[in-house]
Order: sequence, then C-alpha cells, then structure tokens
Amino acid sequence: MNLDRRDIAPFALKWFPTLVDATSDEWHFFLDKVTGLTTPLDMGNGQAFDRWRAELAKQGYAAFDYTDANIAAAKAKADAMVLAEQRRVASLPGTLDALKVEAPNWTAAEVVASMKG
Repeated sequence: MNLDRRDIAPFALKWFPTLVDATSDEWHFFLDKVTGLTTPLDMGNGQAFDRWRAELAKQGYAAFDYTDANIAAAKAKADAMVLAEQRRVASLPGTLDALKVEAPNWTAAEVVASMKG
C-alpha cells in the first residue's frame, strides 16, 4: 500500500504551489487542515486522496473533471456506441450468409486474413 502523500503533488500543486518541496507528512497534514478531515496516517493513498478530493470539490476546487455537460456528452456517446454494437450484432447473420456463398470452403484463418486486407 502506498502511503507517500507526495504522489498527490502533480494533481494539487496547481492550487497549492507553495507545497512544491513538501514532505509526505506535510502534504498529509496540510490537506487535512485545508479540508477539515482527520485522515489516518496509515490510510492508503487511493482512499485518502479520494476523501481529500471530495472535500476540495465541495470548496469549489475543480478536483474532478466531471461537469454536467461532459457527463451528458459521455452518456450520449455511450448511447451511440450501444446502437453501433447492436447494429454490428444484427448484421452478423447476413455476414455469415454472404461468406457461405463467397467462400464456402475457406478456413476461419482465411476468413480473418481476408478481413485484414
């Protein structure tokens, strides 16, 4: 388990540039002080960073890249991807029927090779 709090520096230095040379413990206690949290020293970075990020986000820091607009865009793209996959799956029987006519004696390897070229 990683406990070196300096790993948060690339993420947080944009807000706290004075911590550029801070030690792991200095990062830890600074972030606890800024967020009002009490984070155990032996808590893994993943959990500790998530807690601090959530509190920083509540204070107005852009601690997460999610906005209503990019969430909506991601959902719309996911909808389009699902439709594309459904169309691909629906076309499979037709593709197999066409292959039976075009290449009735081809091996699976030959079929795959023909798709690459």
